[in-house]
Amino acid sequence: MGFTYSREWENELVSLYQNADSEEDDEKIYALLERVDRYDDIRTARALFKCLKIEIEGIDQAAINILGAMDYVLYYEAVFQTISTYSDSELADAVSLLDWPGGTLSLQDLESNVFIFIDNNLDINRMKKLVHEIEETDYHEEQPHMYFYNYFKHKIAEKSHD
Repeated sequence: MGFTYSREWENELVSLYQNADSEEDDEKIYALLERVDRYDDIRTARALFKCLKIEIEGIDQAAINILGAMDYVLYYEAVFQTISTYSDSELADAVSLLDWPGGTLSLQDLESNVFIFIDNNLDINRMKKLVHEIEETDYHEEQPHMYFYNYFKHKIAEKSHD
């Protein structure tokens, strides 16, 4: 039948991520991640992004692989819903989430299917902070970061003229 998201699965995964301090905990996390065989539930993506905020070297790649198997539209919807929960100090880490691990996207893909999630989930102050973080990491010349960078700058300029 396959994996079905549940709040219990998410709570157990996030709790293990927060408290992992042994190989046994790592194995439990891997077991929970290995259960995921469906890539069409935004709740699963949001749970994985919560875990990636915590960062566990090695295990994160398993979560990223799952996210990369998801449709890019679902991936970015979850990114922009989740990125608003990042503190200012965590935004540097959030910048790496702008690069969908499933492949390369065109500006047209982003304009027609993704930028709406920015408009629906981020305020101008958050966009300004992301622009700063993208500049700090020198991602503003790399795709897709430059597309997001330019879009954020455009929206900021648009708001300053209102």
